[in-house]
Amino acid sequence: MEADREHCVNAPSAEEKQEWEEKAKNENEKQKKRQSSAKKREPRDSKHPPVPPWFAMVVDEDDRESRGFRVFQVHSGVHVDGSCKAIEWLKDLTGQGDGSSRYLPASLYPKLFTLPWLGWIPVTVQHLDCLGDMAARPSPVAVEPQGEDGRKCIIVMEERECVEEAYGILDGELVPETFPSKNAPGKRSLGTLYKHPRMSTWFALWSERAQECKLESCQVLEISTGVYQDGTCKGRRWVRSCDRGGGQHEFALANSQLSLLQLQANNWIPISVDKQGSDGSNILLVPSLDLLVLELSRIINGEQSPDPFPSSCPPAPRVKPTCAVSFPPPSTKAGTGHEGDGSRAQDMARNAAAEQGDAGAGSSCEKKRLLQSKKVQLGSVCGRLRELIEKEDCASCMLKIAWYDASSFRGSGVQVKHLEFAC
Repeated sequence: MEADREHCVNAPSAEEKQEWEEKAKNENEKQKKRQSSAKKREPRDSKHPPVPPWFAMVVDEDDRESRGFRVFQVHSGVHVDGSCKAIEWLKDLTGQGDGSSRYLPASLYPKLFTLPWLGWIPVTVQHLDCLGDMAARPSPVAVEPQGEDGRKCIIVMEERECVEEAYGILDGELVPETFPSKNAPGKRSLGTLYKHPRMSTWFALWSERAQECKLESCQVLEISTGVYQDGTCKGRRWVRSCDRGGGQHEFALANSQLSLLQLQANNWIPISVDKQGSDGSNILLVPSLDLLVLELSRIINGEQSPDPFPSSCPPAPRVKPTCAVSFPPPSTKAGTGHEGDGSRAQDMARNAAAEQGDAGAGSSCEKKRLLQSKKVQLGSVCGRLRELIEKEDCASCMLKIAWYDASSFRGSGVQVKHLEFAC
């Protein structure tokens, strides 16, 4: 009983409990205010950070015939989607009588605007007052719609050249501008940033299929410009017309006019060709085409590194192999027609072994050259054997010959991974 009485005496009253709760509540509110004020003081990344104002000329496909354009003063960085905050300047239709177009601000404050990916360039403007006096201020400057006379206007410097430059970007002839995200863009050099600059004509062996390379899918491209970083260039196509034998193939012109071509990083190689014909330009003769196709297939398969896109000067053609072996056409004997094929494959194996012995007597560089030459020869034989198998339907017979001759290649250090026989 005495303990209960002491507890009742020491227990806080209802007023004290309410006072304590109010103090705790006030402390929590103060702490939240301190945290929110600290967050406000922390710098945050903005989608459109403020930048020194700069001017842009924007063109559109709908205004191509009239060569129209719009002028904007950008006050923020441009996001990757092209959005920014800008003020549009409209043409002053009253005119000043001197033939120059003058522009007035359409609003006092920037509004959300989206720049197109193509068809805009930064321009330089000169500030004037409405009486025609030059404002002694650099461009770009902040918008000051209220001056001594109450109005301000601008003129675009080199307006006609800037219009042609913007439409050249819209047509894909000139290099486009990148969106400036944090700073104002620099001055553009008009008439110099061509996407496909002219250069000396060069030729490339090109494969239509990006995953594989076959003789039937290869074309020759006659390229007259530099290749842009996206692989586009301008030139003409040549298609294969006939086989002269001995590894030489003729190509005929597919289109006489220059057209836009699309290259990929690994589906072309520079080559050297010979022009023939009455005018010297209607037929192309490509020597060692089989070996070039084999080299292009290695690049497509990732076994060799591709050539970089040439932007200013023609690339050097691929060096033709020094040791090239030509084989006779498939046998046409009566019967099965496979006797000559087997002996030819055996002769090829003996020749490769003999060349390997000769290479052992030379220097190390000569050994590497002969070894690379034998690899190329085996790849060329692979294509001829594949054509023979498809023509004569002799896959099983040729597979037996490959089994019997496997020991001849095993000791030579040559990988016969290109010989694929479809049973």
